[in-house]
Amino acid sequence: MDVILGNLDNFITDEITNYDKIFSSGHFTLYKNTEFNNLVFKTNFAYLFNRSTMNYETLRNLLTYEDILKSPDILVFDEDHGYFNIHYIYEKLNIRSYENFSNIADIAPHNFNFNLTKKIENYYILDGKKRNIMFIWDKDHLCGYYNENNIMKKEEFMYAHFQKRKLDIPDEFTFNEETFGIVPNRFINNMSDITINDIQIYSKSDELIEYEIVVPKYKNMRIGTDIYGELIKRVKRYQLNTK
Repeated sequence: MDVILGNLDNFITDEITNYDKIFSSGHFTLYKNTEFNNLVFKTNFAYLFNRSTMNYETLRNLLTYEDILKSPDILVFDEDHGYFNIHYIYEKLNIRSYENFSNIADIAPHNFNFNLTKKIENYYILDGKKRNIMFIWDKDHLCGYYNENNIMKKEEFMYAHFQKRKLDIPDEFTFNEETFGIVPNRFINNMSDITINDIQIYSKSDELIEYEIVVPKYKNMRIGTDIYGELIKRVKRYQLNTK
């Protein structure tokens, strides 16, 4: 189970649908279905660099969408990490895009407890306030509950991203229920409220998760990251040599 949606209409309003692209995470991005949008991915990355300091012909084949499609490695082109991805193209071309990461419960994969991340530029760090958070899905609404200075906080989210973790589904559980709880790392039938005591019961003390199944994917992503790093180094060397 990777993503559980809440009430999308509460967050994606008619005004927001006027944008060409909504959000930038690999787990949830919407594109307006236009001829222009359907061709943006073909933009040559060399076109996006400052051509006043480098020779365009030298860099025009630095990285293309064909390279990405043919590569056996995971190059996270649909993600928003670093550079050389679809979202970087939209940003550099000033295409109308909407972003609000605070609407998303993006859960860090490394701990047993549900600890949220927050986005800083194109990278993700732990959100120090929203730790040991738990969720209730109630009639299409997804709300997170967390303890902040011994005060129970409740916040509605557009969706939750339970990345790289397994959630146990009890035999008696059914997604047809009008309300259910989501705690580390399982579903609970007919859970309609979460208290500070519940958080203490279902949480563990900063216990790290072992997720061997994900390791090969991370290795491939590292290969992709190394490719990006080498390309950026080549660009910077060229800039220095042409000054």
